[in-house]
Amino acid sequence: MKNKFHSRSIRIHFVVLLNLFFICNNSIAQIKNNEVNIDSLIVKARSILFSSPDKAFNMSIEAIELSKKTNNPLMLANGYRLQGNYFADIKGDYEQAFKIYHKADSIYRKYDKKEFKEGVGAIFHCYGTIAQRKGNYFDAIQNYSKALFILDSIGNRTILPKTLNNISILYAFLKDYAKAEQYARECLSISEENKDDYLISVCSVGLADALISQGKFDDAPQYLTKAREIASKRNDLYILELSYLNFGNYYYLYKKDFKQAISDYLQALKYAESLGSEWEQMRIQTNLSEIYSLDKQFANAQKLAEKILEPARRMKATDIEQRALGILARVQAHFKNFDEAYKYLNLSYQLKDTVFNENNLRQINYLESLYQTEKKEKEIYALQNQQKENELLLKRRNLLILTLVGAMGLVFLITALFYIRYRDKRIIQDQRINKLEQEKQLVATKALLEGETTERARLSKDLHDGLGGLLSVTKHKIANMKGSLTIPDDQVENFNSALEMLDNSIKELRRVAHNLMPESLMRYGLNSAISDFCNSIDKASYHFYGVEKRLDEKLEVAAFRIVNELVNNALKHANASNINIQLVQEPERISITVYDDGCGFDSKSIDYSKPGGLKNIESRVITFNGRLDILSTPGKGTEISAEFKL
Repeated sequence: MKNKFHSRSIRIHFVVLLNLFFICNNSIAQIKNNEVNIDSLIVKARSILFSSPDKAFNMSIEAIELSKKTNNPLMLANGYRLQGNYFADIKGDYEQAFKIYHKADSIYRKYDKKEFKEGVGAIFHCYGTIAQRKGNYFDAIQNYSKALFILDSIGNRTILPKTLNNISILYAFLKDYAKAEQYARECLSISEENKDDYLISVCSVGLADALISQGKFDDAPQYLTKAREIASKRNDLYILELSYLNFGNYYYLYKKDFKQAISDYLQALKYAESLGSEWEQMRIQTNLSEIYSLDKQFANAQKLAEKILEPARRMKATDIEQRALGILARVQAHFKNFDEAYKYLNLSYQLKDTVFNENNLRQINYLESLYQTEKKEKEIYALQNQQKENELLLKRRNLLILTLVGAMGLVFLITALFYIRYRDKRIIQDQRINKLEQEKQLVATKALLEGETTERARLSKDLHDGLGGLLSVTKHKIANMKGSLTIPDDQVENFNSALEMLDNSIKELRRVAHNLMPESLMRYGLNSAISDFCNSIDKASYHFYGVEKRLDEKLEVAAFRIVNELVNNALKHANASNINIQLVQEPERISITVYDDGCGFDSKSIDYSKPGGLKNIESRVITFNGRLDILSTPGKGTEISAEFKL
């Protein structure tokens, strides 16, 4: 009886345990199904954010509620991030977007898994987008750099291209279109690897914009057509809007077809209005207003520019406000309202310093060089760790050989072989480390020189277009006053003298602006720029040999600065009577030679560690992998050559 009861008890316990097992399995499966369902809901909402934004917003609310009920922190944070995208990208309500992003960020940071780290990187990306749209470019690049570092460290290839695309857009805003193109191409390459149609369309539009802005018009239409085809299939109003916007830029800047450009801008505006994005409407209206003013439709230009000012100020879009004020200044000047034109021009000039203050471009170039340097340091660190592992492995092998082999000769032979191998590997690794160190220095130097070039171009444009414009308007007003005012006879000469001094000031300002960044260098290339420079100096003679061909923009700027520095050195320090400048341009190289018959110096005594003219010249030459040769003897003149391979 006891045995029967015991056997029955065991069967009951077994059944209970089996039921518990199935219940646990079902619960786990249910949790996984819930997570998959919420994730699918968020993915679907993201895909329709720019075609049906309100529907996407309602889906984000549903995802957040489901995540709370199922206690799923990852999906909850992703839901908040999606909701933040709605307020930032559709509504332009950056304050509300920032609050919601902060909720998502606080959840992501509580956990150490890869998915949560991806979330932190994505939030930095979102913070950067908000800062970029508000014109805080330094904050934007700082957040983007943090996002890139996190996403790189965990091998993320999905959010990374979005950040690269936004950095490309940022450099486009800062008029550094070469870097905008660089980051757009990198974004497009990763997106094509991922077969992500949406990002392919986004990066294609960004790349086309960078190409158009650099005057590389031939390839732009194919990228815009690709983006428009993908956007049409996805019913993506945002990319359709950007495609038409850039087609408008293409017809405006390249074809000079204002009618077609206006048609494309108006089509882009319709998509922006359907999307409900006030930011995009404002951006397109700015371009449309500008082309209306160029097409002599001044009433339309004025109407749009005035309409733009209120949302630009409300959303703190300082760069757009500055453009609108500039358009209004041109319109008022056309209508002979010089007081109003002066007022708008003055406001626009003041805002220009806010948009591109002295530190902005330097800080951004510094941060980018910091990011690139950090990547090099990571590679160096990895190589050093590998070297330590190799050393440890060598010790273990030597120990094993000593233990197993009794013959001293064989031990010596094997140890010698391993030593030679280790030594060779170490030499190779030391060489690679040294090379990376040199590349790190080169990146930093190149970023500094690019920052200097960009700053010179900005100052030149500001002086010529801003202060020069103000002085010209002032001169015009004073000249107009002369006809309507009665000037005492004894003051007529002073009045005319003041006008002449103002005219001389305008000429001097234009000369300074030209020296900062010669227009001939930007338009016609190195040969024309050097020729113009030498024609302005009595003691200088210039000779060109070879076939004239445009070079890389950065190399042209560097080469011109080298000539400028060498000629100025000869004038200031050498007491030269004649200065001979030669430029030799061949298909695979260029060579610059500056010779003077001045006092000369001992070329062996040059100290390149001290800052100064020759140090600056050497830095520019090294940055472009060139070669610098200096031949000089006291009392026998100086000959300095710089050569670059193309």
